[in-house]
Amino acid sequence: MVEQLKRLTLVGKEKEGKQLNESHPFCAKIRTKTWKGKDIDFNKYDGTSDRKMHIKIFEKVACNHKNDKDIIVRLFLLSLGEEASEWFYSLENQSITSYG
Repeated sequence: MVEQLKRLTLVGKEKEGKQLNESHPFCAKIRTKTWKGKDIDFNKYDGTSDRKMHIKIFEKVACNHKNDKDIIVRLFLLSLGEEASEWFYSLENQSITSYG
């Protein structure tokens, strides 16, 4: 999972300009946040289980990062299964500006 998050993280100025111009639901502030943490194992939300319970479990697993909401929102993306990820990427460009 760390590798997945690293792929979401911008690496160097050259990629930064290119990625920020591409359509993505995260705002630029969230997308430029750098991950420096340990691997976290999430159960993927597949759309068939209780979404509120998924969020509660996610927040417990990610509690070490509770003071960095930009990282929390990026970690949450990694807890989404294929169908939920398709929904995420269908959201309006830069429409997610916080975990709230």
